[in-house]
Amino acid sequence: MKSDLFRGRYLFHFHTTLTDGQLSVEDYFSFAVRHGADSLVFLEHIRKKPTYEVKALIAHVKQLAEKTSMRCFLGFEAKLLPGGDLDIDDRDLEIADVIGIAEHSFPDDGDLLKSSFLRALDQAHERPEKTFVWVHPGLWFQKRGINPGENVSYWDMLRKAQDSDVMIERNLRYRLVGDQVLPRISAESIVLGTDAHSANDLKSWESVQ
Repeated sequence: MKSDLFRGRYLFHFHTTLTDGQLSVEDYFSFAVRHGADSLVFLEHIRKKPTYEVKALIAHVKQLAEKTSMRCFLGFEAKLLPGGDLDIDDRDLEIADVIGIAEHSFPDDGDLLKSSFLRALDQAHERPEKTFVWVHPGLWFQKRGINPGENVSYWDMLRKAQDSDVMIERNLRYRLVGDQVLPRISAESIVLGTDAHSANDLKSWESVQ
């Protein structure tokens, strides 16, 4: 069942000037208010040793949420590491409302990717109080010129994700999941993500609302 985070007109998965984005936290709040979004679901990049102050980001988001009366949630996009752990400190994982699992920067080893991803899904399944989302699913394959929808390992990963109650992002930036794959995913498992880094990236969200 789709997480309560993703109801109504939500804006999910965007990056700020704290990492590799061009827009500030305030810019996203302004956009959401102007375009009638019901909620903002932040998904900022993170590492085990973040390059920004996580507590300061949380305080800033909370302050703007109160000021604008915007329904708001905080999440982090964490890279999959060899072995199946995610590149996020346990303390930051605990405070997150949503965790994005990103496989696109994984080393160039397809067998290791699959085994590590499946282990990460098992760990996610053991945390039912947390919402996990596989973000830009299949980008590792796409970056290597492989059509994810024609790869057996990708389908195994996709099935396991759904069985583990991990949501699947329909990523507007990379057009993943593709038309070939989308009909075979439960509608309740799909969440729409912009993966926005700039104001121009937000146009894709406007076009599907």
